[in-house]
Amino acid sequence: MTRPSAILATLALLAAPGVLRAQKHPTLTPLFDAATDSCIAAIPESLQVRLPVYESLTMVDSGYNTAPPAVENLMQVIADRVQVMLGAKRPVLARGEPRVGWRDLGPGMLVVWHRDGTLDVRVDGAAQHTDTTKARGARLLAAALDSSRAAGDFVMTWPEANNADSIRFRLDLERPWADSTGTVHPADVAIAVPVFSVMAPRERHLGFREPMRAPRWPSSLLGAVEGTLIAGYVVDTTGRADMNTFAIVAPREKPEPGGYVADYYNGFVESIRVAVQRALFIPAGYGSCTVRERVRQPFTFTWR
Repeated sequence: MTRPSAILATLALLAAPGVLRAQKHPTLTPLFDAATDSCIAAIPESLQVRLPVYESLTMVDSGYNTAPPAVENLMQVIADRVQVMLGAKRPVLARGEPRVGWRDLGPGMLVVWHRDGTLDVRVDGAAQHTDTTKARGARLLAAALDSSRAAGDFVMTWPEANNADSIRFRLDLERPWADSTGTVHPADVAIAVPVFSVMAPRERHLGFREPMRAPRWPSSLLGAVEGTLIAGYVVDTTGRADMNTFAIVAPREKPEPGGYVADYYNGFVESIRVAVQRALFIPAGYGSCTVRERVRQPFTFTWR
């Protein structure tokens, strides 16, 4: 075995300053508590922007690169029914408040379309949400679907080339976001239908005060090993990672290695931990309110 001269951590998304949310790989989740809820509730309208909310489609079954026409038609039927339920008529986009606000858009609605024409609907992930208000948007979509089905507003025609017993798809509510200057950034959705609008505060997404130093593979370790781990941690309102929350969260399906391989693994984890601990972030915020944010970040060690 030879001693590698420079095995570096290739941080595809954390090696340079910038906005994390705009990148492809990190997963960011804002964390709210009583203090931030109170602060956000007091944000004046001058720091808020009315934004459209879109019903977006994801085909859960991998056999579909595009949505069947019947599914796209159903999306429009649901959107039209939501307009009626919220008391507006197109082309005017209904206002979601007070029934649905900007923080009530998730989780999504999972639909299973059976060959016999029946539809099974579930608010996706609702069982995992202790705050049921988070599902208000999806429950509105489900209510619109039930109302349209009872009124006979649509007929689902099964695709002729499909031999499966069911087709699964998910409907989510997505919105653009406005930065601190009021500039609106579009929602990243491929198939979307506008359903209503919400007032939302201007946002500041998690970023860096200075570039993060790429972790280095410990020089004491021998051999050429490549691998990717996903680290989870929370960035607090001061812009530092709360190391009490640091953990390797993936890959979950594989046990931690033993024997001599454990030296590589532990060295890898420790170098990530040190890099995260040293990082200086610009904390996320809404209006004038700063919030904690949970980060899931991939780290890949490769030859360089």
